[in-house]
Amino acid sequence: MTGWEADLMIGRAASKNRMFSTREYGALTIPGRVARSRTLEMAVDPKKLTTRQFEDLTLIDRDEHRAHFVRDGQGLLAGIAAGMYRIPRIRTSILLDRGWLPYRPNSDTVWISAAGRMAMAFRWRAEQGLNWRLLKGLFLDAALTAASAARPR
Repeated sequence: MTGWEADLMIGRAASKNRMFSTREYGALTIPGRVARSRTLEMAVDPKKLTTRQFEDLTLIDRDEHRAHFVRDGQGLLAGIAAGMYRIPRIRTSILLDRGWLPYRPNSDTVWISAAGRMAMAFRWRAEQGLNWRLLKGLFLDAALTAASAARPR
C-alpha cells in the first residue's frame, strides 16, 4: 500500500468516527466494520529519520499548502519547491523511498505522509525529552494530520 492510500484509509476511518489504536513503535490499527481490523506498519523504523531528512520534512511542513514537486524538461522529478527552499532530487527520492512523503499519480502536490509525521513526532519527542508514553498520542495526531492533507483535490 502506498503512503497516499494509507493516508486516505486513515482519513476515511476518521470521517466515520472509528477508534484508532497506536503502538509505541508506530503501528496504527484501524477497526473495520464487522470485527475486522487493519494494522498499518511503517516500512521504515521512525528511529531512522536522519537530521537532514527531519530538516527537509520541516521545510515542507512550514509551507505544505504550496509545496510541490518540480520536474525537469523531460518530466522527471527534479526535487521539491517548499517556499523559498528547494530540496534536490536525491534527497527527494530518499524521502519518497522511505515513505516519509507519499506520491499521488498525476499530481505535483506534496504533503508529509502519516509515516513521515510519525517519524517527525518520534524525533521531536526525543529532542524535547518528553516521556515515551506520549508517543501513542503524538502518533495518532500525526496520522490524522497527514490524512487531512491526503484528500483528493
